[in-house]
Formats: sequence, structure tokens, C-alpha cells
Amino acid sequence: MTDIEYSKYKPGDEAQILELHHRVFNSDYTLDYWKWHFRDNPSPDAQIWLALLKGKCVGHYALMPMSLWVGEEISVFQSLISMIHPDYQRRGILKGLESVAGTNLAGKYPMYTFLNHNSYDVYTKRFGWEYMGDVPIYVRLVNTRLFGERHPLLKILNPLCLLYQNFFSGFGRRLYFTEFSDFDEDLENLWLRNRERLGITFNRSQPWFQWRYSKGPIEYIKYKILDEGRVVGYLVLRYQPRFGFKFGWILDILVDDEPGKHLFSRTLQSLALESALQCDILSLLLPNCTYRTDLHRAGFFRLPKRILPHPFYFCVRPYDYRNKAFEDITKWYLSWSLHDAL
Repeated sequence: MTDIEYSKYKPGDEAQILELHHRVFNSDYTLDYWKWHFRDNPSPDAQIWLALLKGKCVGHYALMPMSLWVGEEISVFQSLISMIHPDYQRRGILKGLESVAGTNLAGKYPMYTFLNHNSYDVYTKRFGWEYMGDVPIYVRLVNTRLFGERHPLLKILNPLCLLYQNFFSGFGRRLYFTEFSDFDEDLENLWLRNRERLGITFNRSQPWFQWRYSKGPIEYIKYKILDEGRVVGYLVLRYQPRFGFKFGWILDILVDDEPGKHLFSRTLQSLALESALQCDILSLLLPNCTYRTDLHRAGFFRLPKRILPHPFYFCVRPYDYRNKAFEDITKWYLSWSLHDAL
């Protein structure tokens, strides 16, 4: 549309952005959430572009700065909250927003995003994003008795569920958890001694960690993982009701790589015991294929695609960044923390 003006965000635009978000997504996205995403982010220079029609915001395109570790620290952007007012869709506005944002950045920074089915074709066929491949979602049933209470037809599965639960509860010495609030020296050392083996992942610096898990509007539970009193990892959880069940989303998990100790699978087994009164189902992304056996050992199974509420696409746009590992999903260490909705 020739009468559309593309403008970079300026203070005071928040009210129109929130109004558009509510109109497009029918959501409860709040000003506090928006400020956390873009103003409080420890990485500066968020790129937020608006499409204005006679002063009214009818489109929005945002790039949130992030820091990734790829053997060194690099700056990237996460594309999120792309939205066009329903009355003005299919008029090239999103393409205009994407173009002006890309021109402003001059192709300097690689990007990543998670897309739904509505956005996938536009991003990959028109904007040049690359689909990285399937990111498996794994779950474990935790509180099986509640299934029968909430869904009476599932009572007949209780004996099988209890057998399943008992079978996966006894492998290896149990680990224990203690809650923490701040990213301290123990966790910094944990990150430093493990980051080289993880592949591509977000840079778990103290400022990023505090921003992501402690300063925002979402309540997260943060645990240090203890093996005989020694800190061997951490994990971050969010409990949330979804689809009639209470989910425990494992946002992030990092454990020491100690040969023969199976710390990753033992952490998940111990967490299932710890969470039995807090949630019905635990869920995490497969970090990468090397962890598949650990997940199976801990009683997690892959959620079939056909029962997901919508397809789930992980995509990147490398621009001028020439590290081919960035475009290879097997080189990434993935977690729900990379997804802005959790």
C-alpha cells in the first residue's frame, strides 16, 4: 500500500502496539511484558518497526537482540511479534516492515525465530528464511492419578500409567534440588566449563540470566541440581495450565558432562518425582539428538505431531554470517528458553 508510512518505534507508541496485539491475537499482552521484552533486555538496540496508516498502527515487526555462544559470543536478533491488523492483511505490509528492518540492519546480524503455520510460507518463500528442520517436543506423564479425575474416560489407563511411573522412578541415585534467585559464581563456573561442548546456544551470562528468569512478569522456579551436596547443574521451570492439564515447562537445563553418571537423565527422573504434586506433565525440547537416549531413559517420549495444536517451525536467516553450523540444527543446543512465548 502506497499510503503506508514505516516508522521506527519511539516512546509513546506502546499504547497503539498493545491495542494492535489485542486485536490480532486476542491476548492479554501487557505493557509490563512489552517493557521486559524490549526495554529491560540487557542487549541494547531492539529493532521495532511500525506500519502507520494516517497515524494508526496497522502493522508491527520486532527484532529482539540476543547473545549466542558459538565457540565465541555473537550478537543475533530474534524475530517476534510480527502482526498486521486483520483489515489490512495481504497488502504487502509485512513485507514492507521486514524490508525496512533488514535495510536498517544492513544484513549485519544473523536471526532466528519460531514460526506458526500462518507465517511459515511468508518467511521462507518471500523473506529468505531457512527452515532448520523438526524440533521434537518430549513429554513425561508425572501425576497420572489426576488424569482419571479430570478425564473420567482415562481411568481405565490408570494401571498402565502407574506401571509406567514406577518403571522410570528407580534408575540411578536420586538427585536433589534447591531453589535459588540469583545467578552466582557456582552457576557461572558451571556455564564456563560446559559451554564449549553444547554447540550453539544462548550465552548464559549473569545479566541475561537475571533478565530472562528473574526480572520479567512471568514467575519461574529456578533450581540448583545437587548430587551428594555438590552443584552439578541447574534447571528452570514454569508451571502453567494448558489443554486441561497442568504443564511443567522445562525452560532450561544444564548439567555437567560426567562420563558414566547419566546426570541429564537422572535430573529428569528426579524432577518427575519432585514435581508429582505440582503438575501432570513435564515438557522440554530435545536439546539435540545426542540427548534422545537420556530422555528415553528418564521416561520421556516424543509428542506426536498430529496431536500438537499447530505446527512448530524453527527458522534462521544468517545474512552475511558465514558459520555453517548456524544453519545446522544438529549443532544447536535447544530449549524452551529460545521461545518468546514461554
